[in-house]
This record gives sequence, structure tokens and C-alpha cells, in this order.
Amino acid sequence: GAVDALEDTPGLRVKAVSPVYETEPWGVAEGSQPSYFNAVILVKTTLPPASLLERGQAVEEAFDRVREERWGPRTIDVDIVSYADVLSDDPVLTLPHPRARERAFVLAPW
Repeated sequence: GAVDALEDTPGLRVKAVSPVYETEPWGVAEGSQPSYFNAVILVKTTLPPASLLERGQAVEEAFDRVREERWGPRTIDVDIVSYADVLSDDPVLTLPHPRARERAFVLAPW
């Protein structure tokens, strides 16, 4: 799966994996999409944030992620919630993730 694909990344080691949480889709009308299944992983990496983002997007692509509609249905979504003590307001990669505190499935294992 996706965790294994990330684990195969040179310079990245998965340290912990949360349970899977089923949640309602975020940012769309209720009942318009099936539930999401979410998990959080903790990694140790030598990759800089931009390279880690590129790797996450490559994993999404390998799992047939289609980006046609903002907040649209997806097969997978790999987000970087935080990266050490890095703060960034870059629109490509905002750190920490701007909506992390709104998502219980992120906060519970974090």
C-alpha cells in the first residue's frame, strides 16, 4: 500500500502508523461522497520538505490519484502535516498544514 511505497523511499523511514479513522468528506455537501479513511504516519527523513512533497505526490499518482475537482473524490491523498520545526507560508507547501487542527483524525494520533 501507500505506507509501503513511502517506506521504499531512499532517505525515509516510517517510524509509526496510526489506526485508520473513517470520517465524513471535508469541504463538500453531506452525502455527496463516500466516507474517507484516514491515517497518520510519522517518518524520519533526510529529504527536504519539497522533495518529500514530490514523493508523496508520486505515491498518489501510483495509486491513480486524479486531481480534477478541489475537494473532489480521490483514491488517495498524501499530506505533510508538519515537518520538524519548519514554518512555511508557501502556497505549494504550507507548514504546518493549515487545516490540521480541524481534523480529529490528525490530532488524535499526533
